[in-house]
Amino acid sequence: MLGYGPSEIGSTLEEWSQRLHPDDIKQCYEDLEKHLRRESPFYENEHRLLCKDGTYKWILDRGKVMEWDTDGKPLRVIGTHTDISERKRMEEALKESEQEKFRTVADFTYDWEYWINPAGLLVYVSPSCERITGYRNDEFINNPGLLTDIIHPEDKTLFEDHFKTRDSEPAHEIDFRIITLTGETRWIGHSCQVVHRKDGVCLGRRVSNRDITERKQMEEDLLQKTKDLMRSNKDLEQFAYVAAHDLREPLVAVASYLKVLERLSHNPIEDNGRKCIAKALHLVLRMDAMLQGLLSYSRLTLTPQSHEISDCNVCLADALSNLGFELKKSGAVVTNDTLPMIRINSSQLVTIFQNLIGNAVKYRETAPLRVHVGCVSQGSEYQFSVSDNGIGIEPPYLNRIFNMFERVKDLSGPSGTGIGLSTCRKLVERYGGRMWVNSNVGKGSTFYFTLPKD
Repeated sequence: MLGYGPSEIGSTLEEWSQRLHPDDIKQCYEDLEKHLRRESPFYENEHRLLCKDGTYKWILDRGKVMEWDTDGKPLRVIGTHTDISERKRMEEALKESEQEKFRTVADFTYDWEYWINPAGLLVYVSPSCERITGYRNDEFINNPGLLTDIIHPEDKTLFEDHFKTRDSEPAHEIDFRIITLTGETRWIGHSCQVVHRKDGVCLGRRVSNRDITERKQMEEDLLQKTKDLMRSNKDLEQFAYVAAHDLREPLVAVASYLKVLERLSHNPIEDNGRKCIAKALHLVLRMDAMLQGLLSYSRLTLTPQSHEISDCNVCLADALSNLGFELKKSGAVVTNDTLPMIRINSSQLVTIFQNLIGNAVKYRETAPLRVHVGCVSQGSEYQFSVSDNGIGIEPPYLNRIFNMFERVKDLSGPSGTGIGLSTCRKLVERYGGRMWVNSNVGKGSTFYFTLPKD
């Protein structure tokens, strides 16, 4: 096995230990001592032994203590040496083949890849680094400091702290900026993974860097557009509030003068004139009601969203109390399920109930009106319903009725501003819910809305 004849080599333990490869001595004796302390059932170690021709062969050394003295010390050990040099050569060839595969893949990847060994040195850098940084891969290998030199000054601490992580920690990612060879600032999406051998030994860190400059620019543009849109919406909301408030003053004045004209006229006003004044008053008062509705709608977006817990049963009772006169006059009967506690501003929930039930009263049939308020639990939300046996809604209007100033009937029909349902949907959507309607003409309508449980 080692090239010696029987008389050319001694049979002592020292003869064996003198032929051990220096790099294998420590682990070999640790494994041996572990067995001699009875911490393992047998001794096993792979090491290199010096041959007669000066080369080394890989040996699988296995042994077992067969006899112990009364003090627990080993007296006799038997074992075997097996030449595993060929197996080791195959393993090394396979390892080199796998490394070559990795290098081939990494060389052609679009990302900037590099490998850092356990000592912290760059041992491989993919050619893609030049496309991203402007520097060639051999410049990084020959000048290890270049890797940190190109980091943007504001991101150096982030980058350096990132590499202070322990080898036992999992893969981690960060985004940072670099300064390229031409002075351009680019964003890098950095992913670093510590690689271990099967026996737990750290082989180094595999790093993948991707140019994410375009993505970052899109994110910044989107953020700026969002800020601009929010500012624009706020300005529009404020304008709508102020405009509606200021426009009411001349309308109130016109209505007052029309009433004075009708009351103080010395000569009797003919029927056509009286009708014109009445029509003008009706239109002015309707315009005033629309502006008041617009004011209320504007206040929704100007008022912070509430997170209070409200009892829906109490909110429904308040809405019915506000509608007391209309309900008594119409003879309507309102029933309800037991309603839950939810996180919503109580006055806003009263507004929703009041609008939906008020519409049922306004657009009723000649038959006695029946309204039912229901609620069912569905996953993470509650689904509320307000059902009536009123006139119903024609299919073309089912979606349009939630639009601002949209009304099903013409001005000769029941009065309304066309803002109530818009307000209801706006309130529901502010809390992450939805609102819709199902209806049959002549049979009634059911308005549904959802609100989250938490």
